[in-house]
Amino acid sequence: MERAILLLSLLILGSNSFAGDIIRMKNQILRPPQVNFSHSQQRGNGLVKESRAFNPTLQRVYYILQFDGPIQPVWTEKLRKAGLKLGSYLPDDAYLVKIQTSKEWNTINSTEHIRAVVQFGTELRLSHEFDKLDANHDVVTRVRLANENEISDFLLTAKQRNIPFILDSASGATLQIEALKGNIERLADIEGVEWVEPAKAITTYDFDMSNSDLSPRIDADGDYRDLTGFESGTKLMNFESAYNRGLHGEDEVVAIADTGLDRGSLTEILDDFKGQILKGYALGFFAKTWADPQGHGTHTSGSIVGDGFSSGGMLRGGAYKSQLIMQSLWSPMLNNLAKLPNFDKIFGAVRRDDGAHIHSDSWGSPNDPGAYDTDAVMVDEASWNNPDLLIIFAAGNSGVDANKDGHIDEGSIGSPGTAKNCLTVGASKNYVLKGGIQKPMKELRNGQDNWGAEPIASSKLSDNPNGMAAFSSIGPTQDGRLKPEIVAPGTNIISTRAQTSTASPLWGAYNDKYVYAGGTSMATPLTAGAAAVVRQYLRQVGIASPSAALIKAVLIHGATDLFPGQFARGPGEEFKSQRPNMNEGYGRVNVEASTKVSKERIIDESVGLKTTETKTYNVNVKAGKVVRATMTYTDHPASAGTAQALVNDLDLKIVDDGGHTYFPNHLNGPDEANNTEMVEFVADHSGTYTVSVRGRNVPKGRPGTDAQPYALILP
Repeated sequence: MERAILLLSLLILGSNSFAGDIIRMKNQILRPPQVNFSHSQQRGNGLVKESRAFNPTLQRVYYILQFDGPIQPVWTEKLRKAGLKLGSYLPDDAYLVKIQTSKEWNTINSTEHIRAVVQFGTELRLSHEFDKLDANHDVVTRVRLANENEISDFLLTAKQRNIPFILDSASGATLQIEALKGNIERLADIEGVEWVEPAKAITTYDFDMSNSDLSPRIDADGDYRDLTGFESGTKLMNFESAYNRGLHGEDEVVAIADTGLDRGSLTEILDDFKGQILKGYALGFFAKTWADPQGHGTHTSGSIVGDGFSSGGMLRGGAYKSQLIMQSLWSPMLNNLAKLPNFDKIFGAVRRDDGAHIHSDSWGSPNDPGAYDTDAVMVDEASWNNPDLLIIFAAGNSGVDANKDGHIDEGSIGSPGTAKNCLTVGASKNYVLKGGIQKPMKELRNGQDNWGAEPIASSKLSDNPNGMAAFSSIGPTQDGRLKPEIVAPGTNIISTRAQTSTASPLWGAYNDKYVYAGGTSMATPLTAGAAAVVRQYLRQVGIASPSAALIKAVLIHGATDLFPGQFARGPGEEFKSQRPNMNEGYGRVNVEASTKVSKERIIDESVGLKTTETKTYNVNVKAGKVVRATMTYTDHPASAGTAQALVNDLDLKIVDDGGHTYFPNHLNGPDEANNTEMVEFVADHSGTYTVSVRGRNVPKGRPGTDAQPYALILP
């Protein structure tokens, strides 16, 4: 209840209503009184104004340093010259800072624009997820440190304080440990700890039909003559238009982390994959092979690069002339996916070593839905460190209508799909009326509880191409951000079938080469295939090294709005608004539209903007035409302990020649929560309109420039 009240308070406050007056942490909204640093020491409400001399007996060395407005580089220059390292950005207008010497305190006391200094206490570092656990419960825990240089001090202090735990692994600034719940708070009290939370097990995001009282309905003979062309999911995404222009994903490398691929061999492999697989890695605990014992990874891989050889080209993946790298996360010890604590080994390694620019991930955790947690932070960190690698995550399959109002309940996105920089994919409906699972939602396992109200109850999984799969997780995130950003067909998808003896038939076998399956797991690799084709197109038009932000922006800009959805407008309407909305994001992937965006409209701004800087672009607009501009950027990772994930805030808007301003995402002002924005409207008159991007606040710009790069698609 306490957490729910906090989240409600955040929504009431708005994304930046009291910027400079509050500091929004997950566990507490701090309201430090302003301090005049030219006067003597003051204390109150956790505030410490340190004009005192350095005292080596003080236990606290980490503080929150808040400025009196959006942070400009010149404000922090004096602190940097004095040797102070500004750590994580904390909303609003604050940094986590380590202060140890009297010289450092004196520098802070004499620096202008510093509003307050607040102790970074243990209560701000400890996830409330621990409240659900018994004190004697042994917990696998993620400990996020302020930086990786704090690891040795953390281990030494824990030893000195006699706090027992087992260190499982260390990756960058993140430790994974095992400890009794009763010792977790003691560990969180160690200086240098930024955030502590229970580790989350992960699962594949295929919609589970196992242990069901339903038998998959197989109407097909498996000889391909009954196929309509929709079964692979690519038809609804308009891939064919790109294929006709020679865009099949040539020279693109896509990596995928999943359960493995077929027999784990480059030679002994399904015909659909021969020549398509670059290499495979066995990354799961105690794994010796990248073979697929479950079937999920083979199916998802087929939706990316399968060339449809066995089906005469009828059942092929989206980028069927690209190459694939399989990173198997399957652990024979766990008999499940094993999440690596080192996310750089998943994402950064294939970018550096293998030339991958697209990464497909159909897995995550449904626990603590909507949370911007340590896993999301590490995905954003991987994106920030590899700005030309587009990481794509499934949204999850936790969509339910628990309150029986005929609409899917909000707030069910799984982590790491809650990360800002990844492209998060929901599942729209495929259009397949025979084969696979053909039952009303109310008749599926737990169907009456989850989807028992009309109009969802009587709908089927793949009966309407304009609808969403009812199980698809929807936003917002806990801090109010829009997720998913995009959707793709994810029901009754036919793709490749693993030939291992233990592989599941998923939603049912089409024949010995292909199976049906569904879930946001299936929508994600189709989107990855689209991303590969879009990247090829961008290279073809002369953008040699497109950023991940640009690929994401082009996919979103070209998406098809599914509003109002599969049901009649009115009480049964599926979406509450035209795009963007929390169900479909910005719409369903449309490869044709995305590969016809002219180069003249594409801006891949590699330098970007600092705080207060603005760039403008003039465009000629005709009356009655849809005006659409789309911006996205790879934001700096936030701290998992903050209540607002956005760090660098760029604002998009369009102003017509009469001075009227159009804001993004159905807002009446700037969007201060999302790093993807779209302004879309119908022009009421012809004229020259000005598209502008402004750096409202860029506290964590790129090293060397202090600026935030961005991608923009002009009208």
